[in-house]
Amino acid sequence: MQISELARRTGASTKAVRYYEDLGLLEPSRLSNGYRDYSEEDAQIVSEVRALAAAEPRPRWILVAAEPITDVD
Repeated sequence: MQISELARRTGASTKAVRYYEDLGLLEPSRLSNGYRDYSEEDAQIVSEVRALAAAEPRPRWILVAAEPITDVD
């Protein structure tokens, strides 16, 4: 699915989706025309990140993540 469809389905902005991609949370494939092609798994990840970001208290790693996290206490 294209970024606009992913954003619509998850409630995220296209800017947020690109940010999650920059962080390495999403790895969409590319179509022959160069457009990003997001999967159902990408949609699930965006939904989960949004749910975690909305939680109180906010997990510290949501606020400061700059690289994919491999070890969580």
